[in-house]
Amino acid sequence: MSNRVPLYLDTGIFVAHYYPQDSNQKNQKVISFLDAVSKAKFIELVTSDFTLTEFTKVLQDKGFEDKKIVEFLSDLTRRKKLGRKYKFNLIEVEGKEADYTFADFFVDLQAVFLNARPGIADAIHSVIMSTNKLKYIIAFDGDFSKVEKIVQIKPEEATPYIKILTNFGEELNVTEETKAKAFEIILRAIDAGFTKETKIEGIIAAAIYLASKITADKETKERVMDRLESVTGIRTKSRYEELVRELGLSWT
Repeated sequence: MSNRVPLYLDTGIFVAHYYPQDSNQKNQKVISFLDAVSKAKFIELVTSDFTLTEFTKVLQDKGFEDKKIVEFLSDLTRRKKLGRKYKFNLIEVEGKEADYTFADFFVDLQAVFLNARPGIADAIHSVIMSTNKLKYIIAFDGDFSKVEKIVQIKPEEATPYIKILTNFGEELNVTEETKAKAFEIILRAIDAGFTKETKIEGIIAAAIYLASKITADKETKERVMDRLESVTGIRTKSRYEELVRELGLSWT
């Protein structure tokens, strides 16, 4: 089991980082998200060359000079860091599939169009994610939620959970494997709308407890639960039962 959860960054995340003039405070939301991720060892940020290609076009449309765009692209492709600070990895279009061809790519692209009817850019991102076995995309908008097996999360939705999960993990000496599994559970909870009427601390406590059962963490389940309840003041077992029920999970 992996100790890191890969999050695919949509083009809008890059644009928001380099274009702080946006009226919806997307720049601040992205910076807060990236700051939180930089402290979370259980998360890996990834994107593709197509993202950088689309990023180029969007910046041109916003009036950036070509020289400035080339400077940004050079930094991004050579340093693999957003703003020379936040690390990410570039993934290949063919991903983990051996002998993947352009013919395969276009067949997959056509299938996405027929099944989900997203825009062309979102469809391409979706295929790249699929070939790389990726499930989660960080995006402000788009049609990704229509695509089967892809979970779209806004950066501002994930940020508070990343911060508190990181802090709880350190407080409770939770393994990276368990934190990664807990984060996946949290992402599923956000996607399912379970987080809207439940306190963040309660969801995170329940996710850690459930994750510790799945990963057979060294700390016993009972001790983890007791310590979580002392930290959060929330009955972890009841939140855990709600989480299992709402997400249709089978662990007991």
